Amino acid sequence: MYTINYEGDVDEEMVVFFVKELNSATGDEDMTIYLSSDGGTMACAEVIIDVISRAAVNRNVTLVANWSVSSCGALIFLESICNKCVLPSAHGVLHELSSYDNSLMMKREDPLHVGLEKSHAKLQESKMKLFRIIGLSEKELSDIKKGKDIYFDAERLREFVANVEAARAENLKDLQKGLIDHFSGETDGDRK
Repeated sequence: MYTINYEGDVDEEMVVFFVKELNSATGDEDMTIYLSSDGGTMACAEVIIDVISRAAVNRNVTLVANWSVSSCGALIFLESICNKCVLPSAHGVLHELSSYDNSLMMKREDPLHVGLEKSHAKLQESKMKLFRIIGLSEKELSDIKKGKDIYFDAERLREFVANVEAARAENLKDLQKGLIDHFSGETDGDRK
């Protein structure tokens, strides 16, 4: 078994660390990744989610929530497609994504600024969808939109993971049904 321990910010150094570590693993040996992070940049989080999920295609990968998994750290834990384990000491916080600092330096009509704003809005929308999937209440969702933090413990994190896995299973079932319908030529109307 190959074991990785990461404690720190979600940043470019974390991306380099994970790419290097995951490339060091040999063959299809099982891998356990202990993660503790209070967050960082969403761009780096998305790369790490992708790297971990791709590693899990060819081997058994278990991502372990170790101590704090907050902000982007929580998103990495929840969105990576692999096995999950939540240690009893795990806890964290979810909140609205921060805006892009460099966009504040640009003129509002600058095409790059407009593009960053649109990209950020889509990313924020996708994270709010995730927050609904994991089971945040309407009050919690409203609080996030108001800029408040939502704190969780290990038990609640386990509930979040179960909800994400249930949603993935449902999506897979819908996708498989759609593929069967596509290749059989059947439509919902044909079955009635």
